[in-house]
Amino acid sequence: MIYRVLFAVAVMLPFSCGRAPQAEPDPQIFKAPPAQYGVHAWWHWIDGAVTREGITKDLEAMAEQGITEAVVFSLSLYEAWHAVNPVYRRAGAEHPVVFGSEEWYGMLRWALSEAGRLGMKLGVHNCDGWSTTAGPWITPELSMKKITWSALTLPGGTEADLLLPAPEAAMGFYRDVAVIACKTGDRCIRTEDIADLTGRMDAQGRLKWNVPEGNWKVIRFGYTTTGETNHPASDAGRGLECDKMDTVALKLHFEQFPAKVVRVAGEFPGTLDYLFVDSWECAFQTWTGGFEDVFRQQRGYSMIPYLAVLCGDTVESRQATEGFLHDYRQTLAALVGERYYAFYRRLCDRHRVRFMAEAIYGGEAYPPLDVLKSNTCSVHPMTEFWAQSRRETQIVYHPSDASSRSLPFHSGAVYGNRLLSAEAFTGFARYLETPWMLKSIGDRALCGGINQLVLHSYVHQPDERKPGLTLGEYGLAFNRHVPWFRDAHAWTAYLRRCQYVLQESDPFAEVLQWLGDGAYQQAPATEMDQTATGIPYHLCNTDILLHHARVCNGRILLDNGQSYKLLILPDDDRIAPESLLCIERLVREGATVYGRKPSQPRSLPNGEQSAARIREAADRIWGDALSGIHSCGKGKAITGLSLSQALEAAGVKPDFKQTAGTGTAGLLYFHKTTATKQLFFVVNQEDREADAECDFRVAGAGVQIWDPETGDVRTAGIHAEEEGYTKVPLHLGRRQALFVVFSGRPEPHVTKAVRDGKPCFPQTDGAGGHLPDVVRKDGRLTVTADEAGTYELTADNGDVFTVRTAGRQSLPLAEVAITVRMDTLSVDLPADRLEWLSRHADPRVRYFSGTARYTVTFKLPEENRLPCSLDIGDFSATCAVTLNGYSLGTLVFPGRRLAVDPRLLQAENVLTLDVSSNWRNRLTGAALSGDAGDLYTTAAGTLPDGDTPPENTGINGQIRLLISPPAERDR
Repeated sequence: MIYRVLFAVAVMLPFSCGRAPQAEPDPQIFKAPPAQYGVHAWWHWIDGAVTREGITKDLEAMAEQGITEAVVFSLSLYEAWHAVNPVYRRAGAEHPVVFGSEEWYGMLRWALSEAGRLGMKLGVHNCDGWSTTAGPWITPELSMKKITWSALTLPGGTEADLLLPAPEAAMGFYRDVAVIACKTGDRCIRTEDIADLTGRMDAQGRLKWNVPEGNWKVIRFGYTTTGETNHPASDAGRGLECDKMDTVALKLHFEQFPAKVVRVAGEFPGTLDYLFVDSWECAFQTWTGGFEDVFRQQRGYSMIPYLAVLCGDTVESRQATEGFLHDYRQTLAALVGERYYAFYRRLCDRHRVRFMAEAIYGGEAYPPLDVLKSNTCSVHPMTEFWAQSRRETQIVYHPSDASSRSLPFHSGAVYGNRLLSAEAFTGFARYLETPWMLKSIGDRALCGGINQLVLHSYVHQPDERKPGLTLGEYGLAFNRHVPWFRDAHAWTAYLRRCQYVLQESDPFAEVLQWLGDGAYQQAPATEMDQTATGIPYHLCNTDILLHHARVCNGRILLDNGQSYKLLILPDDDRIAPESLLCIERLVREGATVYGRKPSQPRSLPNGEQSAARIREAADRIWGDALSGIHSCGKGKAITGLSLSQALEAAGVKPDFKQTAGTGTAGLLYFHKTTATKQLFFVVNQEDREADAECDFRVAGAGVQIWDPETGDVRTAGIHAEEEGYTKVPLHLGRRQALFVVFSGRPEPHVTKAVRDGKPCFPQTDGAGGHLPDVVRKDGRLTVTADEAGTYELTADNGDVFTVRTAGRQSLPLAEVAITVRMDTLSVDLPADRLEWLSRHADPRVRYFSGTARYTVTFKLPEENRLPCSLDIGDFSATCAVTLNGYSLGTLVFPGRRLAVDPRLLQAENVLTLDVSSNWRNRLTGAALSGDAGDLYTTAAGTLPDGDTPPENTGINGQIRLLISPPAERDR
């Protein structure tokens, strides 16, 4: 037993250098986590259609349904366009509230006051519209800028005296940068054939120059505004985007709106949580005033001789041209990171308000930026995910063998920020979403490291017209006018429990993958995801490598306590000398690296000298071998081998494996750790039940199952250890997710099960027999099973005992007809097999949207005091259940059973099921009939037409009472 305890500590805490203790999940808090772990939402105020009454009702509805924070986005969508289908209506208000007016700030005051009353917090977007940082106070001089040029050709041996053509001057704004002349004729331009003529042109653009022999191209460079404005913004709030590389411009913008918001919020202490900048949607910025001077300071040489590269010319050589472009992009990235994101954070700090931004994207489709480092400017990183759907039908989910993890996730992982929020379920406004449709999409996002959902979107409803305002065609509908929203608290309770566990733990990985020191950051498309499923990894930038990494006990240790067995390098032979020297230091101290041996510098200066330094360092690290493992100091470098071979050489093993099971194409998982726990979030992506045996790379620890749908925590009574893994059988319902938590010492448990002579744990043929549910409770093992059978169970101490189960008894509630009431309409339905209301012959029933109340009366043939549960089959969106006047809870996920206290059951019983839907069928019926009645919505261009089939609404299946007799043990 001493060996087991020591082994548990070694496996559960594989590395201990530098990790500080933090709060971690508590099973008691898991049942009902506090509001700080609640779901958030964007709160869009559209076209000035804002009322005090609507604000109060919105916030009260959010608070009641588990949304604890809302972020105000003031924007305009319908000043320029509106719905063209006459069935649907244009948005608007009789007396719109003008953005930035005293009336608008009055509405903000009221919202802050009401949020404070309800114990909620608010955030505010930093300008009108959702992108990005702009307003009418930004002049062209302070706006985003771009490099521009004009060119002409001059023959040699002449004396030029002429006006150079003016480059583009958008909005009448233009400033000169430089004038150069390039001698043409070869495929590339040599630097000695470039003349700087900036001092020979006067303020009017007149050039005087004695042209040398040869043909010369004269290029006049300057800069102008990009003309980008914020969108979708109102006339009162629309203006030029501020220069993202000019702190003067950003400070002016801050004073014109964000600072005013902060001053108003000061009247309601503690209610304003943060100022927010949405994702970058303002195109490229390629210049700012004084850029050439900053470039010289940061890169150590003048960019003037290389300006022709920006026109598409090759200067000196292809390698030199690429080197200059690298330096140019790196300078842009540094300025945007420092003068926009970092300076915005400093402005917020001065005003004692938190700063949040969606700095998500890398790659060449966006301006160069160190995304990982820029995310440290926010109070925590933020990303987004979408609920993609077919235009004509419903939301579609495709199971995946790996979860997608964005750059902000990796920023939090390597810089030590546990919280990762996300604009959640962004999609197209079709009024078809339900918690069940969104279940797998949300769970995959949680497996991707997201642990704070911000619903996209709760659009402010200024009045009681339904379905109400939307974000045009964008954004799913999460608001008080949606029928199922009245029961959304059951869904947000699930999300809150997930967020609680995931926020109070750290992501686990033993592989660190460096993105390289190129100008663009982008998650690499390596074979890691495909061939090494079960091996999580983190991405890091050059800043982490140079300034936050060291080696301890043969592992790369970061400042935040994360440690890694293997460092993977990018598949590129270019590298900065200082980066390679850092890698050499890590290897000499004991690290293991895997990757291609570099040979060329990225940057332009000192090309040959830098290349020599790189080759010398690379030879020391990798040696002369083209393939294999080379020792260097205490560590080793691997090259020329496959990734799986490199992982094996580094001792990296999968930390999760699905070794057997039926009913699923694969499970997603996310591994997290605390000082005393290993936590695995395991997700069944399929719309069918799954019985799986899962191997977790943990040994010598107790096993608990935490159910985020109910908050229940149970000690697993059956599991087994083998070769450093703990094998746990999991039964997951349709699209169900569970936390498997390892901590402490294992309690007595079953390690082997045989049913009717056939092994069912561990499985031997991949299928196995039906496995009972074995749970340790109050010091005893309890066994229950859906199916009758005889089980031979082997305990961890070697004892063998036999139990017999009669299986669960199913009692269909089919004695009488079921009455369904929908507003003023009532119908009777047969109880033996309920069908969707959307299949009913009466169009009033078929196209009903709202809450349908099913009333079921039933008798029990005899008194029951055994544990029992209720199975109601499939339902449309939400189902609130009461039995004999007592609430049993609210279901949001079909296929789940509700526990029933047998003391509530009587000889004659009344079961009430309030089943709510979305708005889809009501809108479909309106399109079919051509009569919209009093419907009012702004979801232009995305709504159903007369050919659209109705969505499933109501209840489908059989309502059953399930009775579970206890297992009997053979004496």
